[in-house]
Amino acid sequence: MADNVINKIIRGRSIKYKMELFDTKFDSMIEGQNHVNEKSLMFMLFYYGYANIAKKVDDIVKNNSKMDETLNIDERIPIALIYYFIKYEDAFTLNDMMMRRLKFSITESENGLKIAPYIAKEMAKILSWSEKDIQREIEMYEHEVKCNKVALY
Repeated sequence: MADNVINKIIRGRSIKYKMELFDTKFDSMIEGQNHVNEKSLMFMLFYYGYANIAKKVDDIVKNNSKMDETLNIDERIPIALIYYFIKYEDAFTLNDMMMRRLKFSITESENGLKIAPYIAKEMAKILSWSEKDIQREIEMYEHEVKCNKVALY
């Protein structure tokens, strides 16, 4: 209950205010008593604006240290984060992962097109996709990004 209240408060505050709350409320996560690597932890805390995802991803890594490995192209993204979105938020398509969960289609300068194949390959391992499935998901994401760009103009 207290975590939910704190999460709601944090969402509308400045980064400085968030850090003050993290320092007091989530100091055990930030001071290295966590299982997920620091770069990924800080990314999740600031990018999503609350600690729930970071806590759950940390629990995944606690149970399987290999899940803390990050994508070669982006050290912010641990495999555990991809696993979390699939297992707990039902992100079963690359579009869903990139646009709704990671939000890379709107936050990354190249709309996440560079990282999409890496995310798709990790999703494939979890969801048992074939090479054909991976290619189809990447093509569908590229098409969606293109359509969104056209819609903006």
